[in-house]
Amino acid sequence: MNGGTFARRGLMAAAVLGGSFGAVAGFAGVAHANDHSTDVVCSNKATGAWTATISFASIEVKEGHPVTVHFGSASTTLTNPGPDGTASLSQTFKGSTSTEQVSWSVERNGTTDSSGVASFAKPEGCEAPPTTQPPATQPPATQPPATQPPATPAVHHPVVTHPVVKPSRPAARPAQTLSSLPVTGGHPSPALWAGLGALGLGGLMTWLTRRQPHRTGTR
Repeated sequence: MNGGTFARRGLMAAAVLGGSFGAVAGFAGVAHANDHSTDVVCSNKATGAWTATISFASIEVKEGHPVTVHFGSASTTLTNPGPDGTASLSQTFKGSTSTEQVSWSVERNGTTDSSGVASFAKPEGCEAPPTTQPPATQPPATQPPATQPPATPAVHHPVVTHPVVKPSRPAARPAQTLSSLPVTGGHPSPALWAGLGALGLGGLMTWLTRRQPHRTGTR
């Protein structure tokens, strides 16, 4: 076998292999993601949360061979055949995160056709307002008591109690029998004469009594 014959046979084999690979590829349908774009938006200004989105275009899908697109924890599957399949996937991040890196991939029949990592930054103006903490309630400061001048002790003067002297009442004098005073002037009353007569009679009888024993002795 000369060199020319060997070369011709090699070209024929390559053509056959190439045709076979093309047929297989045509049958399987290769998923192509010719272009993709990214975008970020502030999804919640109250908390500062933000969302990153990746969009794919021109994904070729063959009949019976769906294509699955992954973006972080999100995924979607394209089943409609055609050269212009599209997919958009999003991920939301907390306001405390300023940058993120998210992996993506385009797969068909468990085989990764293309993949990559997209970097995202939180958009400006998507900062959560500072949380104003209410001031801790402090117990009221205890003010030292105002210095008061020492109290002047009250001077208690002894109370002198004077005994109450009740005025003594003079002893009741016995009632004196008021004798009838002689009436001067005018005519004497009959009672006066009777008294004087009785007095004279009494004196006379006394004298006679005293004289009687003397007379008896002289006899």
